[in-house]
Amino acid sequence: MRIVTGSEKYSLAQPFYGPDSPAEFTHFSSGEAPWVTPQRIEREGLLAICGAGEAWCLAAARQFSHAGTMEIPTTIQHSFAGMTGPTHNLIYVMTPPKPR
Repeated sequence: MRIVTGSEKYSLAQPFYGPDSPAEFTHFSSGEAPWVTPQRIEREGLLAICGAGEAWCLAAARQFSHAGTMEIPTTIQHSFAGMTGPTHNLIYVMTPPKPR
């Protein structure tokens, strides 16, 4: 996906660490991310990363959805130097480019 948004702690990390350097759609807002327009989202698609319990984030992501949108629940757990952190339940809302 070329555009990433969602909960700030996840949506900021993905573009930073992602090898494809996707655009970050800050707070689902074209005012805060003027480089992301509705036309660009239709053309390139959108990945939203939301905490499973973040209703506001899921509602915002669903505003951009269409029949091809998929919601994929997952659990992640960070580890470093043999230590593991808490688990985080996430939902990836993947909206592909809009069919023409």
